[in-house]
Amino acid sequence: MVTIVSVKKNFDNLLTLREDICAVFDILKSKVEILQKIYLELVKNHAHKSYVFGIDSFHFQNKLIEKEYLNLTSAFEAIDNRIYCEYYSLYTMIQKYATKDVKDDKLSKSASFNHNFEPYKHLDNKSYSFTTIKDIHLAISSCITELEAIHTAREAELRNDRHQSELGLNIDNLVYTEMFNNHILKAKIDMFFRYLEVFNDHHVKYFTRLLLKSKLHMGIVNEDIMIKQFNQSGGSTDIEKLQKYKPNTPSPQHNFMREEEDKKIKSYIKYEHMGVSKQNVLNGIIAAAGSDSSAANSEDSNENISFDVKETEDEEEELIDINTDPVLQNLNESVHIKGKVDIMPVLEESPEIPEESEIASNIGEHHSNIKQEDIGKRVMVEGYDSIGTLVFFGDHNSKPGKRCGVILDDSIGRNNGTVGDYKYFECEDKKGVLVAPYKVKFVDNDSDDENEPL
Repeated sequence: MVTIVSVKKNFDNLLTLREDICAVFDILKSKVEILQKIYLELVKNHAHKSYVFGIDSFHFQNKLIEKEYLNLTSAFEAIDNRIYCEYYSLYTMIQKYATKDVKDDKLSKSASFNHNFEPYKHLDNKSYSFTTIKDIHLAISSCITELEAIHTAREAELRNDRHQSELGLNIDNLVYTEMFNNHILKAKIDMFFRYLEVFNDHHVKYFTRLLLKSKLHMGIVNEDIMIKQFNQSGGSTDIEKLQKYKPNTPSPQHNFMREEEDKKIKSYIKYEHMGVSKQNVLNGIIAAAGSDSSAANSEDSNENISFDVKETEDEEEELIDINTDPVLQNLNESVHIKGKVDIMPVLEESPEIPEESEIASNIGEHHSNIKQEDIGKRVMVEGYDSIGTLVFFGDHNSKPGKRCGVILDDSIGRNNGTVGDYKYFECEDKKGVLVAPYKVKFVDNDSDDENEPL
């Protein structure tokens, strides 16, 4: 049975899904801007016409990435507008029903039934604020709650009149009329609930598919661009090596991408009927998408991300910091990206890297079979380009839930085993990480992958 509580819960889940899409778009937007800056610098440093042939290929690569990004943001805006359209139409429907059919003084004076939201115009290409969508949904929920209260009061009146009829008053027809009107009111309330339920199903489907497309595009971009994340030693993520690691524990993610998302993508494109070469390409894209999908859901997702660009074999590797580079901050003055201003979240600078890595998805549950007996085993930690050793498993000092402490082989961690003045374990500075258990993946002891050169 649909209730006002379930309606609000479903809408909250929709908001979470939308926030995940915004997080992925945030990453894609920063990469598009960085690629454009790299292109401008290449053109500036290689102004001779003999370089045009080579640089033009890079320009086309950027154009394809940006075009796909803009298509995704356009679809995102269209979904937002459709949500506004449906909620606005439902609110006006409830308003008219309460005014013409219910005719109750309390409803006519209620603030919930007297909002003046901006009318939706089908022929207008205007973008409607999602904040207003939240207000409309809240107003609809309040209206239905008040209609339920009126129905409850009228049912009480009906019971009283029925009792009077049983005592001998000839008001049987009055009782039947009240019963009919109450049935109509209850049916209308149920209909409004059903409308909200169907709307939510549609909107979740739209946003889920868009999220999958966005993550696929991010995976494609990651395959073309080597990412340096949490890596101070200069090494780059090796996607092929990450794919070879096989976790020993059931995990809600596959190659750092959510398992249900992986399955949906493969079902859409008939993965089992594809050739082996095409399956390998898709697996690489999904693995690459996971390298940023974890960061998109983190509490500290505003960390520095840098890209490698080698102009020639003799030139020094150029690292571009998206948070501190002054040229990138003024990029909008020289390169205009269509439709990105009102859709994307604003990137905020993070003055320092937090001691604790709390990267968690907002959707679904996370399971882990890690136990105390696993301490000492070799593991991979999602979001870090280094193998490590599990040295701690236990309760967090100040937050609910378990935590895993891992000492990484490379100095790309966050702490020395002490977080928030509480010592969980001891190691060298920048080699320790404290994470949720589901982010830890075991490395097979009999695997030879550790000995393979990166």
